[in-house]
Amino acid sequence: RRSSPPSPRRSPRSDPGGLVAGLVIAGLGLFFLVGQVEPDIGRFVTLFIGLALLAVFVVRREYGFLVPGSLLTGIGIGIALEPATNGDVESGVMMLSIAGGFLGIWVLGSLYRLPQNHWWPLIPGGILTLIGLVQVSRTDVEGALRLWPIILIVLGALILGRYPGRRS
Repeated sequence: RRSSPPSPRRSPRSDPGGLVAGLVIAGLGLFFLVGQVEPDIGRFVTLFIGLALLAVFVVRREYGFLVPGSLLTGIGIGIALEPATNGDVESGVMMLSIAGGFLGIWVLGSLYRLPQNHWWPLIPGGILTLIGLVQVSRTDVEGALRLWPIILIVLGALILGRYPGRRS
């Protein structure tokens, strides 16, 4: 009888499922441990789910985990910051947090050079950033809306930055 050679150990790159499962289980343990100290842990659930999805994205490099992970992380940050804000700026902080989620999609997609990454998250991210800044700064909305061409300038510059001129 021939004995088969021992199978080589799989690396995390070839079998990311074990790494993802380990991260999720360890994260759940940390979440429940902190829940014993922090009675209002429930407000961090959305943030935890978003971060878990982003961890899966980092391991698997799949765009399908980036979008919900980034958006839920942004929303979760806004929910987590809610007790630290007062009524006047609370909605502005939430808008900025959601904007950060949209902008995070584009930033992480660019950093990881994903082929599915496009500029679409910059549109809702930019709009929500403008609204959030107006609400947080208590600026006159009419006056702030006169600055909307700045968004077009920034968006155009970002697009131009992705397409360098021909070099001879």
